[in-house]
Order: sequence, then structure tokens, then C-alpha cells
Amino acid sequence: MHDLILNNDYDLQVDNGDFVVENSEIQHQGLLLLSEKNDFKEFPDRCVGSRRFVESNDSETYAREISQQFNADGMTVHKIIVNIPEVAIEASYES
Repeated sequence: MHDLILNNDYDLQVDNGDFVVENSEIQHQGLLLLSEKNDFKEFPDRCVGSRRFVESNDSETYAREISQQFNADGMTVHKIIVNIPEVAIEASYES
């Protein structure tokens, strides 16, 4: 999936006066993981909220939440390995 790219400060990345548009799968996954519920007005429930799972150390529920939210966003989840605080995810948007 191609979309606008954000820089490390989560601002739109601009190159030569134009917005940068590139493959954004990894960026979308990161935003879903880091965002909390209600961070996005249009889809307030479309976030994992990783911080609460890291604090609770509940790997099984964390993996289930990742899978549900990634699927709701249109991704197919191939593999999730959760060993809090580390997470490895193989997921992609199907074309």
C-alpha cells in the first residue's frame, strides 16, 4: 500500500516541496501498535494501544488484539510472535 510518509517526528515528510508517497505498510503497522483508543477521530477503536499490554505483560491478549486490529484495517496477518516487550509481526495488505 502506498500512502503519505511520516518522518521520525510524525510530521508529513516533504522532499523538494512535495509530499513523499511510498510503500507505507510498516508505517501503518507501527501507528496501529503505538496509537491508543480514540487517537483517530474517524476510527476511534482502530488502535492496539501497546503500552497497556506491555504494562500488564499479557502476551496472549496482546497478540489477539494485534491480529484483530490489523485485520480490521485490511491486513492479512501471517504470523505474530509476542514476547513482551518484543513483538514480531508478518502482515500485509492484500492487493
